[in-house]
Amino acid sequence: MLLGGFAAPFGVIPGCITSEKYKRYYHTPICLVRPWLEKKFKWSTLFFFDLEQACAVPYQLWDKLPADKHPKKPALLMEDTFDGRAFAGLFRSIAQKYGYQFALDEVLAVGSKDYSAQIIKAKNAGVDAILIFTSDTDCITFIRQMKESNFSVSYMHGWKGTWAGEFYKALGKDGQYILCDGFWSMDFPYTGAKKLGERYYKDFGKYSVSVGATYALCQILWHAIEDAGTLDGAKVRQAVLDGKFETVMGPVKYGEDGVAIFTSTASQWWDGKQQMVYPLEFSNWKLKLALDLSIEYAKAFNAEVLIVTSLIGGTVTDGNKTHYAEEKFESLQKRFEAEGIACSTELLVRGLSPGEDIVKYAEECGVNSIIIGVKSRSGASKILFGSNAQYIILKARCPVVTVKSESGKSQEIKTGFFTASPGHPSSTPTE
Repeated sequence: MLLGGFAAPFGVIPGCITSEKYKRYYHTPICLVRPWLEKKFKWSTLFFFDLEQACAVPYQLWDKLPADKHPKKPALLMEDTFDGRAFAGLFRSIAQKYGYQFALDEVLAVGSKDYSAQIIKAKNAGVDAILIFTSDTDCITFIRQMKESNFSVSYMHGWKGTWAGEFYKALGKDGQYILCDGFWSMDFPYTGAKKLGERYYKDFGKYSVSVGATYALCQILWHAIEDAGTLDGAKVRQAVLDGKFETVMGPVKYGEDGVAIFTSTASQWWDGKQQMVYPLEFSNWKLKLALDLSIEYAKAFNAEVLIVTSLIGGTVTDGNKTHYAEEKFESLQKRFEAEGIACSTELLVRGLSPGEDIVKYAEECGVNSIIIGVKSRSGASKILFGSNAQYIILKARCPVVTVKSESGKSQEIKTGFFTASPGHPSSTPTE
């Protein structure tokens, strides 16, 4: 008998072909189901997720968001490999079923050192969410170049390259908010799941969203051997097909075709841990999008949020700019109110620079904190404070919190305690 581990179809399938030749049972996971089934193997079994279910996860998560938070211009960025092409085809077809259309659909070169072309296209297309399938190294490169280009999206979900602890270790806080796929979670409500996760962290100093699958594979094999009462491969395989197994992945039952399906998960990186957001019925973590810093502050201090934008232009300003600000106000106000946070808005058109206007308004209203957005530029990702941001930091009488912009556009709708900073291309207090 052979016990499989982590491998792609090009590793698993040759192993299964070899087991057919020598009539040795091969008990394995981690291979796309369809190409495995096409071989009609009789001496192996497969434990993996259904690809269509996995590709539906982001759309199910989006549909659980408030309607005004659904991505409007998502991008699909898939590496040019067998797995990447398989995922891409299903992402496209399932997107149509859920009513989403990609604003950008690009192939990513494997091992590239420069993804600026795709990033520029995404910025120009106004992309607000990204689904990406690529290796951890390429994904890290892509995200770093996004940050250097001052481009962020409210939702970024990766497959293959974003789930390992090394991914978050390489990016640090730049890995915050990003979602990863996975096979398992220590937060599953199954016997042994939490203990396994704690042991893994103790031994390796990081969390895992995959170890449960291979551990469950071992559990299944050991129980099947006990049920068969022998080490004869053919009889053990039959015991696997006949049995129903309780594992750290939950109940497992193989079909007569030799396949057992588990649910592909989704988790969001937060402070070095993958917080499970899918399956929905097991998740206690609320998916975080942009502006969550102001929401968390407001909840922590039981504060009211004042959302303010300052337009340059005296008592009269362009009607399109005013309309844009009012639309943003309405969207943001709904978001805060949905969180149970008191919120009001104010459009300032007083002939002052944005920096002066924000400081003056904060003093008039007696706010106790200001949050402003700043841009990150240069290869070293240094924070550069523009004239308006610098004025607020130096002149405000209350504490000022600066956060990197969550948009590729120049930002400012600024507020006095606590602040939401949605994008507003017409006024640029940060430079």
